[in-house]
Amino acid sequence: MRLILAALAVACCVLYYVAKFVRSYYKAYQHLKVVPGPPRDNLILGHVKDLFLDPADFIEESRERLKLYGPIQKVFLITHPFVLVAGAQYAEVFFTNKHLQCKSELYRFMHFWLGQGLLTACGPRWQKSRKLLTPSFHFNILSRFCDAFTDNSLTLVEKVHEAGGVSIDVFKLMGLIALDNLCDTAMGVKIDALRDPKNLKYIIATEEATHTMMSRMFKPWLWNDSSFYMLSIGRKLRKDVDIVNKINHKIIEKRRIIRALKDKEEQSKSESEESQLDDSFESTDSNSSTGKGKKNLIFLDQLIEAVEDGSFPFSEQDMRDEVATFMFEGHDTTTSALAFTVWLLGLHPECQEKCYQELHSIFQDSDRRPNMDDLSSMKYLEQCIKEGLRLFPSVPQLSREVPCDIPMGDYTLPAGTKFILSVFGLHRDPKYFPDPEKFDPDRFTPENSKGRHAYAYAPFAAGARNCIGQKFAMMEMKIVISYLIRNFTFKSSYDQSELYVVFALILRSAKNLEMTFTPRRKYQNSLP
Repeated sequence: MRLILAALAVACCVLYYVAKFVRSYYKAYQHLKVVPGPPRDNLILGHVKDLFLDPADFIEESRERLKLYGPIQKVFLITHPFVLVAGAQYAEVFFTNKHLQCKSELYRFMHFWLGQGLLTACGPRWQKSRKLLTPSFHFNILSRFCDAFTDNSLTLVEKVHEAGGVSIDVFKLMGLIALDNLCDTAMGVKIDALRDPKNLKYIIATEEATHTMMSRMFKPWLWNDSSFYMLSIGRKLRKDVDIVNKINHKIIEKRRIIRALKDKEEQSKSESEESQLDDSFESTDSNSSTGKGKKNLIFLDQLIEAVEDGSFPFSEQDMRDEVATFMFEGHDTTTSALAFTVWLLGLHPECQEKCYQELHSIFQDSDRRPNMDDLSSMKYLEQCIKEGLRLFPSVPQLSREVPCDIPMGDYTLPAGTKFILSVFGLHRDPKYFPDPEKFDPDRFTPENSKGRHAYAYAPFAAGARNCIGQKFAMMEMKIVISYLIRNFTFKSSYDQSELYVVFALILRSAKNLEMTFTPRRKYQNSLP
């Protein structure tokens, strides 16, 4: 009798969840049936063909569908409804609706690597990190990074000269300097990636991990963690993430050692100064121990302080999650932006020359190092960078989970929908960017930008969850690219029509971005 009752209870539970699912699926279908999109291949499985779409082909497929179905379209993958948008009016909802602050459930696949960092966290956990880290990207902090960016740019110039005119994969080169710049500044640890080829392991492991993550997101049969990590693809991901995390952990420990040594030096100096004071005077230096100011701490110091002094609810694991997140986002996104912008300038010598003339007006024929005022004067170079990010946004797609029914123009997003914004498609809307495939930096002059929809351009996202490091990235890109332009003319090895971009969490090229560099003047071994 007990077995019968137990079986009935299990059957009731199963029926309850099946009924709940059917009701939810039917509701989603009713709301979304008016949304444009390709016809379903199967009533239950939805758009079956999409399940076998190679992630490398996603960008091209989405471009074709935008032409066919417009800036909003639906897709059903088995039981999961997706709504993909690429219009400014829909982007505004995506970025500003207070219910759309949590990343899509698909981001949970990144927890294995990035934990609950700024990219993946939601709610109070995200708010806590954002509040702690925002001061680390204040102008006063960023201005101190100018010298480090310059030093690494000079090393980059040296490495390009050493290549002797041979074709260079600019994506790999930008990956190395982006890693140097990030570690030397926000992390406070020098790793010398440009000179030490061992650091390529980190870059390769990161690239392969992002490809694996992207492949998993597209294939629901890989969504179960227990089975995924038993497969060869899952074991490979573990290996790649282990390589990345070991380097991240070394950076944290090295910075802790540096901090401890500095504290010891400052303490010793303070004691020496106090011993020399006249006995009739008392020391009033309230910062005699370390002289630290919490409002002026670099990124990693801010995290370490939060963990060690207990004044902020932040754990050791929280710190490691944020370091992993920023090492990925701060390095990989900048690499993509730098590489594609330099490559585009290599295709457009007239824009390259215009940049050079602007830089010449700032620096004349000197080797003077740039300061913050100089960076503000690089108006046309900034337009080129913005146009590069329009054509090839580092993060071409963003996703949010829809927790409740949300009206959006003539449509309603039902609860449970995965809401996806194609930044790649958004930036190619001819309404705001005529002849969208053309590289035209003049789109971003003040005159041409005036009146453009506020959400038609979003390379750093927007709203509450915009990129915390966007000023850091823009400053870095200006310094790196300006040094290349001041020292070389450069040419890309093939045309934009031959380029094939792939979405692997970060936008990449399917083939090397090969370029040749020709010195503008005789190279001096003694760099300033």
